[in-house]
Amino acid sequence: MLAIALLAVPRQGAASPAIGTHTSASPAVSEDTSSRVLPLTFEIEPSEGRELKSFTELTVTVQEVADDHATTIAGPLDPFTANNTCARPMPAGLTACVINTETTIGTLRVEWHVPGPGTYTFVISAKRGTQERPEKLLIFHLDALAD
Repeated sequence: MLAIALLAVPRQGAASPAIGTHTSASPAVSEDTSSRVLPLTFEIEPSEGRELKSFTELTVTVQEVADDHATTIAGPLDPFTANNTCARPMPAGLTACVINTETTIGTLRVEWHVPGPGTYTFVISAKRGTQERPEKLLIFHLDALAD
């Protein structure tokens, strides 16, 4: 399974995509982030002969390094149908869902309201097939700095 995150930063900020299951901190967002909405776009590609429909209870969480607990941005939700298409209407928390023509890659987007400066860890997890517990699909870090 491959998961890729793409970060679209409003105006001047800079962030780079995180690829794989764990990466070092992304470059800092260098503008006042206290009232910004940051769209987080990521791809999910199943492996081991599985299909997109095998991903269920997808959850996106964020945790500031200084906090003791994570906050759920979206989920748990089932973004894909039994036909490997995007669920319609989209589950609450998703702002975009696109499937490639081969139905092998799902691109999902959620929006995160940046609460303020800090270092944040994002975790995208989901159950696959008949798993009882979700597995971490992607972990990435983002530094948000005030002007």
